[in-house]
Amino acid sequence: EVEVQEGEADGDDQGWSLESPRVQVLAVLLLIFVGNQACRALPFYIVDFGPNAVPDHAVNVALDFSSAQYALLATFGFTVPFTLASLAAGAVSDGAKDKLQLSGLAGLGWSAVTASMALAGSYEALLGQRAVLGVFQAATNPAALPLIAELFPDARATAAAIFGLGIYLGGGLASLGASLDDTIGWRGAFLVFGAASALASLLAFVVTDRRPASRGVHLQREIAAEPSPRVAAPGASGGVGEKLEVPGASSEEPKQQNLLASLASGCQDVLSKAAEATSETPARWLYAAALFRFCAGFAILVWLPPAIRTRFPGDIESFAVYNSLIKAVAGSLSSLAGGVAADSLRSHGLGDKAGGLFWGRSG
Repeated sequence: EVEVQEGEADGDDQGWSLESPRVQVLAVLLLIFVGNQACRALPFYIVDFGPNAVPDHAVNVALDFSSAQYALLATFGFTVPFTLASLAAGAVSDGAKDKLQLSGLAGLGWSAVTASMALAGSYEALLGQRAVLGVFQAATNPAALPLIAELFPDARATAAAIFGLGIYLGGGLASLGASLDDTIGWRGAFLVFGAASALASLLAFVVTDRRPASRGVHLQREIAAEPSPRVAAPGASGGVGEKLEVPGASSEEPKQQNLLASLASGCQDVLSKAAEATSETPARWLYAAALFRFCAGFAILVWLPPAIRTRFPGDIESFAVYNSLIKAVAGSLSSLAGGVAADSLRSHGLGDKAGGLFWGRSG
């Protein structure tokens, strides 16, 4: 069992070697995120709306649902529960003693749901399972990103970019699901993806983050430096040092009240920050451009695989391989280049000023 100790949050002398405990934690988070994205995108590659589709190799034929129902399954059936659960996931992550293990638990949850989709007997059942998948997967980023920031204060953008490889590697693996579907059927594909994701998630309980503070050594040092910290009662307010909540420090406050208060505060914080971020006209245009860009990319992700199956039914395996390579190689190179460039600019004091340029160029 590998443990991340206190000094390693400030950097270690092993650089990016896999012998570095913090790099091992990052590697586990990456593998979990790969499973996250692969399980999320798998349904896109196992539908077939062509005239020759058969139930064993097309989930839409087996469960008798239309392209309109598929659109709901692929989009709002996932994104709505995912978005709502994300608000709660942030509060849960903030109070988690071990964010790595929280990621692992969430991964085991969505892995089990993915595997259970192999048993789906109706469209309604599959839609419900997809919604539960979104709830579990909402915990990934709120747990992983703060942990990465704590472990890599000297190279946050590069570490976050490495974690972001999961989008492209996971998408590439999902693409191979089309070939797997042709071989063992869509039910078998769900089982294989669920099992593989579960194995990756279990690594979170082998490589562990055992730093002294549940929220990182920097928070622990702030608590230690506070002259007279105390826990405020529910509804109390005051100056600096009067409302410092330490998990487990007060046995008098019901945990349910703390969680509900955190959820309400988290939702209010998200809304207020969103309003602040879009208060300027250029920011509104930027967010609008990002919205349209995301919608276009998501439409391609959802509808390209079924279109290829319908138009080129004999070339599914070739499409699966080439699409996987494009996602894994091109996407990964782009992510890494962006992270390294951001850290380089930041080291020269240009990170914030260059952010708008990168956004504009990437759009």
